[in-house]
Amino acid sequence: MSEIISDLEAREISADWHTGQWSAVYALTSSGAITGEIELEVQAEVKELTTESERTKTGRIRSAEIRHEVERLQSLLAYVSHHGERGPQDGWSGLTW
Repeated sequence: MSEIISDLEAREISADWHTGQWSAVYALTSSGAITGEIELEVQAEVKELTTESERTKTGRIRSAEIRHEVERLQSLLAYVSHHGERGPQDGWSGLTW
């Protein structure tokens, strides 16, 4: 099993991928809270990227970028699964990159 990403990495990835302040991914970004909906939201993004990768015929660079983002999202899923549902985390907003 691969290593679980840090809180900072989880915050950075979720910041890159949230779809607005009402999303579960945004809740993780802003407060560190993990709700039940986050897995579905992230899985939907992975599915969309995977579908896009299958459709894209623009070369290896685009495919490599998509694979990298899928790996980042899968790391976020592993983080969420590892930590489980939780409320806002003290000091979360201090995690900066």
